[in-house]
Amino acid sequence: MVRHPVPMLATPGPAPADDDTRYAYECKYDGIRCLAWISDGVCHMISRNGNSLNAAFPEISHALLSLAAGRELTLDGELVAPDRGGVPRFSRIGRRLGVTRPSPALIRAVPACLYVFDLLGFGGRDLRTLTYLERRERLERLGLPHGPVLLSPSYRDIPVSRMLAVAAEHDIEGVIGKRVDSYPDQAAYLFEGRAERHYAECRTLAEGATGHGIPGNRPGHVNVMKTIHRFIAERLRVDIVS
Repeated sequence: MVRHPVPMLATPGPAPADDDTRYAYECKYDGIRCLAWISDGVCHMISRNGNSLNAAFPEISHALLSLAAGRELTLDGELVAPDRGGVPRFSRIGRRLGVTRPSPALIRAVPACLYVFDLLGFGGRDLRTLTYLERRERLERLGLPHGPVLLSPSYRDIPVSRMLAVAAEHDIEGVIGKRVDSYPDQAAYLFEGRAERHYAECRTLAEGATGHGIPGNRPGHVNVMKTIHRFIAERLRVDIVS
């Protein structure tokens, strides 16, 4: 069982070329890093700084327990909350931080969602000895989405420049690039994707697993995010075909 996994952190580094097929790409969102492990019917969620997130996000904890269904799981992801346009904003998720007993009204007003991007442990087995693709295959069989717990989409056939353009167009914070043959303690890449940036700023990510999440305890918010991801996917693939 993987307990207290170490999160991947960002440091400066080079960006791969568009024709570099060694990478899978995911969107990066403005949220809170969340590492979670479920064992013996108990869910633990911590931030990148090791602070407990259980009290502030009880609906996520309950959903993770339901997802585990008695199994041991260790997950890495991002807690997020979107604005009315469906874009995750740190200012919104920040309203939930430090609130140890969020009221039903606050949970409705600022619904949170956990985007899971890595499976580090399953059924008592440490999966950090597996490559990104091997872990991703297992993650995709986990049964997500499950309420406010969602699967972070991953793209392998899209040039990073196009990913950045679409991220900028939709005001998504950036793009994560991960070596498909890498292990959690090896490098991935983070590229800034805000619309006001003319050039991508690249940082390598070391130690742990990467990713970022999104929102939605209310069905409407989950649907908004699914719609945005579907639209982004369509835009990406249409551009490739054309």
